[in-house]
This record gives sequence, C-alpha cells and structure tokens, in this order.
Amino acid sequence: YVEEAGQMNMFFRLGDSVVTPDLSGTILPGVTRESVLTLLADMGVTATERRLSMDELFQAQKEGELCEAFGAGTASVVVPIGRIHHQENDLCFPEDQPGNLCPKLYDMILGIQHHELDPSDWRYKARLVGGGHNMVSATGEKVVERLNQMTPASLESFRTVSGYALA
Repeated sequence: YVEEAGQMNMFFRLGDSVVTPDLSGTILPGVTRESVLTLLADMGVTATERRLSMDELFQAQKEGELCEAFGAGTASVVVPIGRIHHQENDLCFPEDQPGNLCPKLYDMILGIQHHELDPSDWRYKARLVGGGHNMVSATGEKVVERLNQMTPASLESFRTVSGYALA
C-alpha cells in the first residue's frame, strides 16, 4: 500500500477526484496535508482518505484514470511527482497537464502564507507553543477544525512530529 514519500504525504488524482492514504497509524498527520484537503474541498474536488494499493494505481494508469501525483509537506509545500518505481515497473506522470491540481495548490498555499490570498474562513490566529519559543501564526480555521477532529492518537502524533501544540 502507498504510504508516504520521504516526509511528504502522497496524493493521487484518479479521474476527477483525489485519493490520499488515510491516517491509519503509520501516516503522519500534518498541517500541510490538512491544508491540501481543505483547499481541494474549497475547489469542489472530491478527496478521499483511504488505503491505496500499488496494484490499484497501476490499473488506474492502464485505464487512463491516473492523471497526477503529488506530495505535500512542510519543507516542500506541494510538489509534483514524475515517476514511481515499484517492483521493476514505473508509474509515470506527465508534467504540465491541463487541469493539474499541484501547481494551483502550491500557488494557493504560498499566497495564503504570504498574505496575498485570504480565502473565506481561512485565516485564523492561533498561538503555537513549543520548540523553545512562542509564535503567533495565521492558520486556516478549517484546518484547525480538522485538527480538532483528529483522534487523540493522531493528534498526539502530530504534536510529537511538529513539536508544537495548539494553545
């Protein structure tokens, strides 16, 4: 099954929808992942969180339904994936296809971070405490809402990985 690549959450566009592995205990939750899921919903794109096998991806590619793959994480924001090699076979993703979501998501997230975009209900002041310092950050209210809906184990994992706790 697909999990993560490096320190990025994986997303696959299958037809008109996006699939990302669910938080089943091995996938780390994160603000960038939640931001992508929130923005996809705001764009009207159906995003599903579920287990995704490599066999399913190869079948989707064979049927012409596998359109795009991208990773999301703190350091990379959102980046396209060009190829995945698995058991002597390659999944290849063409660059710059019309309708690719990755560049749109990248531009939207950076626009929000740089105060150039302010989607409805997105900006929300939250005090992040940890890492030896305090800071105030603008975080999407919808993202904070999703973080608040996490199971205690997933939320603890987020706190452990990020070093921060929402206060």
